[in-house]
Amino acid sequence: MIGQVAPIGMDKVGWKFYMLFVALNLVDMIIIAIFFPETKGKTLEEMNEVFGDHITVEPKNNSSHSIQKVEKAGDAKTEAV
Repeated sequence: MIGQVAPIGMDKVGWKFYMLFVALNLVDMIIIAIFFPETKGKTLEEMNEVFGDHITVEPKNNSSHSIQKVEKAGDAKTEAV
């Protein structure tokens, strides 16, 4: 939407229109820093915990495969790996 009004904004206020983009980027940066979870350096299992999933690995009888039980918000499904 901003792309549609950019030519009008540039005609009316000139280079100062870029301050809108700077302000929006600063607001986005603050929102991301406060509300988005940190995932750097976490394993996939730890990331599942961060986002609310609970995974347990149970060995399957006499097989090299395992079964993963994935639970999210009360729902459970089983997947063969």
